[in-house]
Amino acid sequence: MLDIGKITIKGKVGALIEVGAGFHLILTGRENVYVSGAITGMSNMAKINISSKPCQNYTSISD
Repeated sequence: MLDIGKITIKGKVGALIEVGAGFHLILTGRENVYVSGAITGMSNMAKINISSKPCQNYTSISD
């Protein structure tokens, strides 16, 4: 059984967790998007807005 070794990573690494993990029922969908973005390392709100646009268009969500 191998229990030692070395891994070299180039790029981002994220955890594989349940799809609904981190979503809060008391928050709106948009607020949950910002929370999820912050958890995954998107600290820039403008970047989160740009990344969420395709999802908003797909689901017909608007302000």
